[in-house]
Amino acid sequence: IESNIIEESLIKELTTLQREIEKIVEEILKTESEIEKSKNSMKLLESILTSTTKDPKEINQFIEKFNELQNKYLNAKIKLYSLQEEKSKKEELIKILQDKTNQNSLKVKIIKLLTNTGEISYKLEGNWETIYLIDYDKSTFSAKVRFSLPESFKLKVSKITITTVKPTPELLETKLPKLIASVRERFYGIPVYKSMTLAENISEEKDEYGIKEIENYLGLTWELEKETILENGTELILFEKIPSTIVKKYMAIPSKSSYGIVVIGVSNTSDMVLPQGNVEVIISGSLIQAGTLKTQIFPNESFETLGITVKEINVSKKLLEEKTENPKFLGNNKRVIKTFKTTIKNNLPHDINITILDRIPIPNDDRIKITIEKISPSPLERIEDIRKNGNFSLQINLKKGSMFTLDTVYSAEYPANLIYYEYETE
Repeated sequence: IESNIIEESLIKELTTLQREIEKIVEEILKTESEIEKSKNSMKLLESILTSTTKDPKEINQFIEKFNELQNKYLNAKIKLYSLQEEKSKKEELIKILQDKTNQNSLKVKIIKLLTNTGEISYKLEGNWETIYLIDYDKSTFSAKVRFSLPESFKLKVSKITITTVKPTPELLETKLPKLIASVRERFYGIPVYKSMTLAENISEEKDEYGIKEIENYLGLTWELEKETILENGTELILFEKIPSTIVKKYMAIPSKSSYGIVVIGVSNTSDMVLPQGNVEVIISGSLIQAGTLKTQIFPNESFETLGITVKEINVSKKLLEEKTENPKFLGNNKRVIKTFKTTIKNNLPHDINITILDRIPIPNDDRIKITIEKISPSPLERIEDIRKNGNFSLQINLKKGSMFTLDTVYSAEYPANLIYYEYETE
């Protein structure tokens, strides 16, 4: 099998989409600026209207001006949502194209065929992918290759040589989104809708889909001697057992899932460079797609699968109480206090070490003060770091059949004339 470089047409499509997204991002930033200006103008009008006594005619003029600004504000909001939707669609297209570039487009060359007339050589267009298989119960690691060939193609072969040259995209990571504490203005009965500012996120995402220079790495050459029928979907074992160390890391993320998850880490202890490919896991007799190797794995390097749901680990996070206080010593401020109880039960037939990842909100406005009233048992991180980053974690040993309880209490103090709310962000 002889590899080709990624098709130029795909690169051109990706470049065009990236430029279109950059233009949309610029338009989003302009629209966000318009929204902010309209909001500030409405606040100024409201301040003037409530600060001095005015005659009815003047009040009507202020209300007309306010309504005009509000219409401008709402139209800008609609435009913003439309732009964000368009951006999301183009990002989906980019993802589809990137997935195509990750498939190794190549020519398949069959070195030897078993026929009555002797050896015959063939060439045909096709795709292939490397599949890495982790057996969760047996703790083994193997590799195979899967062919995508024309539906009508079918040949009996005795020997295939595979040589690979592959692009190397960067790895993707998963993380728990941060929980943001925010407030919005209260306009005395006139409905005004708060815009969630995306400028910071947009500036960080701007280069995410940029077309980077593709480097080529020589992979491996495999000689497959086994007699087989080669057709669309054929899978051939490359290595029955790759020398490796397998570690199972259990996690619970109460804000995301009502079950535990397991992340399987694999260290390459062989002397081979493992090329890119998809990762599959056999767990409890089921085959699960568990991620993609988007870079080569060299000797002594390692990778992790995506989180795989473990339904034998039950996770529950309940809001026990939410109360709002306005005590005299707070002046014009309000305080909302939230109390959570998280339970994790291990129904697996063995003990496990498990990492618990949870969060408290991070304020995006200086007028909000978040106070951690209680996290019990104590987390691994310092309270100062939790206030700054939001996320915290615990590591515990959970016996089979036992339950762990985590108590979390935090409060948010904010001006009484504002409305407090929380939302997720990456």
